[in-house]
Amino acid sequence: MSYEAELGKPFTEAIRQQRLVLPRCEQCGQFHWYPLRLCPHCQADRIGWPDVAPHGVVYTFTTVRHPFSPGDKGRVPYNVALIELPAAPGVRLISELIVRSGGAFQIGTPVSAVFDAAGKHPRVLFTPSDASPDAEGRPVGDSP
Repeated sequence: MSYEAELGKPFTEAIRQQRLVLPRCEQCGQFHWYPLRLCPHCQADRIGWPDVAPHGVVYTFTTVRHPFSPGDKGRVPYNVALIELPAAPGVRLISELIVRSGGAFQIGTPVSAVFDAAGKHPRVLFTPSDASPDAEGRPVGDSP
């Protein structure tokens, strides 16, 4: 297993369990993304992987219209978004944004995670949701 894959193993394993976890420094309490051995904020080496509410908002996005490989021809167009996670301040994940036919979204659209654990490379995708997340990342109106 590569160095990078080993560092990201908690993230991958959580996706297989339909959970979202992110690295957070146990010394300064700051979240960060991409997985690193040392905290980028304080350089501590105590990194935990707490569960994070799987809800966020679209920070920005693009629609991919050109297939980058022959296997992608049937996939285009698709949306790639930078998702801001209120439950993990400072973290934004790049992800595919799944939108139902006729569905709409824009910058600021609330989204919820969809876990794709099939295959060799589990991934977290997002889809528009009906409620904006609060500071803990829960859709407003959900119970704690």
